[in-house]
Amino acid sequence: MLTVRHATLTDVDALLRLVREFITTTPYARFLRVHEPALRPFVGFLVERGPFFVAVQGGAAGEEPIGGTKMLDELAWWVDPSYRNARTGPKLLGAFEDWALEHGVDALTMKEPKDSGVGVFYKHNGFEPVETVWFKRLRG
Repeated sequence: MLTVRHATLTDVDALLRLVREFITTTPYARFLRVHEPALRPFVGFLVERGPFFVAVQGGAAGEEPIGGTKMLDELAWWVDPSYRNARTGPKLLGAFEDWALEHGVDALTMKEPKDSGVGVFYKHNGFEPVETVWFKRLRG
């Protein structure tokens, strides 16, 4: 059974595996590197700061506040490919939305890696496309 819950420090290794998979299998691989010595403490910080949700069988979503309208911006969103189409995404997104509503959030933003197709999922769940993010590496 799939359970969505707040992440704990015991989830850091699994979250790091998901981050590595996300970075290496999306267009971000051209721009980002997995630097474990920096990534591990950062993921631990995010988990401790919360909210950072996990689905026991894969996926994570975090929080980053933005001024003005109380908006919540997804910081990390990845569902292990072997658990897609198994209601993992909707349950994870539902927990994220429930938490946001309980904390007075007015709007959510989610990111879509280029050519990932996740926009169809977002649209099906009531999201609208608003902007395109462009990325340029300045060093390395």
